[in-house]
Amino acid sequence: MGNDIKIAECLDTSWLCCQMPMIRLNEVIKVAWAGEGIEMLATDPATRNDIPSWCVRTGHSLLSSAFDSDSDQYRYLIRKRIGG
Repeated sequence: MGNDIKIAECLDTSWLCCQMPMIRLNEVIKVAWAGEGIEMLATDPATRNDIPSWCVRTGHSLLSSAFDSDSDQYRYLIRKRIGG
């Protein structure tokens, strides 16, 4: 995933639900450097809609998203916006 992206952190929000995955993502993205990637793991199906719409609102980039049926986890790669 993301050959030229430096992954700043792997954020595991598995088993958190409601707003907690988004709250944790906001905390992590604040301390990441511009252009760095955050790999996020989640089990909350609401993240399928929450992550893409959050990226649009905040200007961060959703580089990839996938679902692993073996672990019942969603995996997202988000790049922190550059500038602004």
